[in-house]
Amino acid sequence: MAKFCTKCGNPIEECTCNKNEVTEFLDKSSDLLTVMKNRMGIGEPETNGAPPYERGMKIIPECVRASEGEIPVKQYTVAKLRTRLLGIPIAKAEGRVEVTNKRVIFRALGRSLIGRLTLQQEFSIDDVAGMEVRREFTWSFWDFLIAIILIAFGGSIGMGIIANIETVFIKLILALIFGVAGMIPFFIMKKRWWQKLICTSFSLGSLIGGSMSEVGRMDDSLIYVAALPVLIAFIIVIVNIFLFVIKPNLVMVIKTKSYSPAVDVQRMKNSIFANLMGRQSEEHTGYTEVIPIENSEDAIRELGAVITDIQKFGDFGIEKWKVD
Repeated sequence: MAKFCTKCGNPIEECTCNKNEVTEFLDKSSDLLTVMKNRMGIGEPETNGAPPYERGMKIIPECVRASEGEIPVKQYTVAKLRTRLLGIPIAKAEGRVEVTNKRVIFRALGRSLIGRLTLQQEFSIDDVAGMEVRREFTWSFWDFLIAIILIAFGGSIGMGIIANIETVFIKLILALIFGVAGMIPFFIMKKRWWQKLICTSFSLGSLIGGSMSEVGRMDDSLIYVAALPVLIAFIIVIVNIFLFVIKPNLVMVIKTKSYSPAVDVQRMKNSIFANLMGRQSEEHTGYTEVIPIENSEDAIRELGAVITDIQKFGDFGIEKWKVD
């Protein structure tokens, strides 16, 4: 028998009452936060209440004024830009590239702990001569530190539980059960690498606690048998660390005829370590992470062709790529 909402009378699957209540609650919370920011002097009153991103909007003409006769041709959402301190995001934005018949524009709007952030780079399309794009992987120093903390946390819990069991048989059985159970999330959960890291380190700690407590009583053959699950768990933890620490990275540099960058979309090179080593830091976007999203692959395949067609064929190139 179908169930119906007691408020609107629609089937439960089609009811939006609860969704409207949740939306209303979120709106009120957002308004309260905006009032608090304005009273405390955080950010600017005219931008505190505005949406932090420009999702679903065209750079021209919705966000940036068009020049005389300027026609938007194609736009790509290419990157999520983020800066983290001790693993906590303190600034983030979404970057888009739009090509018109006159300009190439990169615009990223976002927010930080202090207020709204805006980054915009643009250049005349006639002066564009080439493009360098790389979608690659790089390691995160903060994520490496977090991984060490998570391993210590999960491993100490596993070893602590096993160490407090006095009965040898129960200790070994529980160590094996916890060891196997802690590995299951690694294979069945999608992403969530930090949660997997806690589980796998808990598994490793349990197995080490169970096997090391009895290693003095075992003969050589049993030691090798006991060491096998520990070795497997250790390898899985190492793989988990690798997957947790390595992040996708986007480099998109559109160059002018003088070989200077017209649009420079790449992460800021670690200024702290650069300064310590006597090297000058490279700011670029000013964000420490530039992660490819949504249309980044389309931009890699098409952006050069769009610019070239507009430069060579004018109106024909515009009609070929223009999306209404």
